[in-house]
Amino acid sequence: MRKITLKGERHLIRTANLEPKMTLKALGSPSKSGKKLNYYTVAQVLKRNGKAKRRLRKKPFLTEEHKKRRVAHCKAEKAIKRDNWKVCWSDEVTFEVREDLNTFWVIRALGREEEYADKNLQPTFKSGRTIVGVWSCFCRDEMGPLYMLLEGKTMIAK
Repeated sequence: MRKITLKGERHLIRTANLEPKMTLKALGSPSKSGKKLNYYTVAQVLKRNGKAKRRLRKKPFLTEEHKKRRVAHCKAEKAIKRDNWKVCWSDEVTFEVREDLNTFWVIRALGREEEYADKNLQPTFKSGRTIVGVWSCFCRDEMGPLYMLLEGKTMIAK
């Protein structure tokens, strides 16, 4: 016997889509589905509809202006014709030490389109943490040496 009607199930899924950070217990309240539900029942309904509680993806905070500039840059890069075998590529990576270790959860389906949607991301900021940086380059299949950057320093054009 079903514990929730199809209409209540649709309402519950709609609420979970609008408020992905809501807890399963909060989703089980009568205002979300028409009946008081146990959190386990809510989880089963979500699973039947391809949803589940998953960890938030951590990405650097980007404003709408940042996103527009990135899209414009990518479109400009596509227009450039170059032989990538003759280019020396370089990059740096930074690791944050003493990062926020709290785990946050969100309700979403599997797949990259929902995984990296703005409402399913936890923004990260570069404040109050120790940053360790590493830089290297490569050309074709040749790898350059790895350089450890001084604490708090990043690579600049000079």
